[in-house]
Amino acid sequence: MIFSVRILLIHLSNHANTKHEKDECGTETIDNHLRWNKSFLDKVIEKAKKEKYIYVDNDVFKVSEKGEKYLLNI
Repeated sequence: MIFSVRILLIHLSNHANTKHEKDECGTETIDNHLRWNKSFLDKVIEKAKKEKYIYVDNDVFKVSEKGEKYLLNI
C-alpha cells in the first residue's frame, strides 16, 4: 500500500497547477488516469488522507505540505 500511496502523490504532484489538474486529479476522474479498480483506489486515497498527505479542494485531490515533504524523502 505504501508504494501505491507514493504513486498517487507523484501523480498528483505532476499535475498540480497545470491545465489538466481538474481532470487528472479530480475526485470523479482520477480513476480514469490511474487505472486502479475503485476499491483499491479508495483504500489508497483513505490511507493518504489518514496520513494527511492529501486533501480535497474544489473536488480536486491536492498534495498537502506534509505530503510534499514525504515526497522529498523518497
